Amino acid sequence: MTVTRVGIIGCGAVVKNNYARALPDVHGVEIVAVHDLNGAAAAEMAAVFAVDAVSLNELCSRVDAVIIATPPSSHVALVRTCVERGLTVLCEKPFVSRAVEATELVALSAARGVKVYVGHLRRTFPSARLARDIIATGVFGAVRRLRLCEGGRFAWDTSSNYVESDISGGVLFDTGSHTVDLGLFVSGLDQEDFSVAVDSVERDRPEPAHEVQAAARLKLAGREVFLELHVSRHRVLANRVRVELDHGVVELSVGPRDRIRVTGPLGSAILPASAGAPDFNGYFSEQFARIFVEKRATEFEASRFVGLTRVLEAIASTAECACESR
Repeated sequence: MTVTRVGIIGCGAVVKNNYARALPDVHGVEIVAVHDLNGAAAAEMAAVFAVDAVSLNELCSRVDAVIIATPPSSHVALVRTCVERGLTVLCEKPFVSRAVEATELVALSAARGVKVYVGHLRRTFPSARLARDIIATGVFGAVRRLRLCEGGRFAWDTSSNYVESDISGGVLFDTGSHTVDLGLFVSGLDQEDFSVAVDSVERDRPEPAHEVQAAARLKLAGREVFLELHVSRHRVLANRVRVELDHGVVELSVGPRDRIRVTGPLGSAILPASAGAPDFNGYFSEQFARIFVEKRATEFEASRFVGLTRVLEAIASTAECACESR
């Protein structure tokens, strides 16, 4: 088996809590170095993986691929640096905060002939794949509306204060990027080119906000899809994705549940999804295997997240007035 040598850039909470448990289960991946501007964090993860903590330049010289798990504001520069070095990149979500940046990085990776992926883990959930397959059949017609909500008390142990200081650290780009992406993925809209018209936004404070409600329209060729979003770090919400189509509704949890609900002209039914990973870290392992070992992870390619970035950027930059982003 060909082994992919991987370096980790950023040694914060997601690496400590998830990667350190998931990566050892992926046969065909060898972690060879880590890097973090925080020397103590880098040393801690270097000890966990039994590798060296090195400079960014040294890391790039040793590896075939990198995982970027740094605060979002650093993603553009790091992705660009690694792509220019010819390395495969897996960038943790949120990818970037502006659609123009996403487009530029996708173009750069294509020009250099290297792959850039984005770590939206929920695309591995069996329930998400089942919902996507059903919607893709077209039996219920076209997608007309996405109703997306997710909320709970924020308890993630971040290693920096980016959730309070970085516009991309608010609930919209943090939790909301997962929620919106799940809606776009299962509805197939992640492969469509659309502009975004924001009709209304309410937030608890200026970005980075901790609660956001928004209504928008995704403007595709010849039609519009309405999007309603509610995300919160203050309170528990329904935590579901609801896709409304011409002749039916598909609903699923935002978490790794083993079923979805489908409603059509003849009634409603609960459909079982295939068996999922034994624990949450198993989904990380699956994502890493698909990207670095099997190399068939087209659903994680950066080009599939330009529309998501466009939605998040449009909502983040809107106060109370309607506008259009392209």
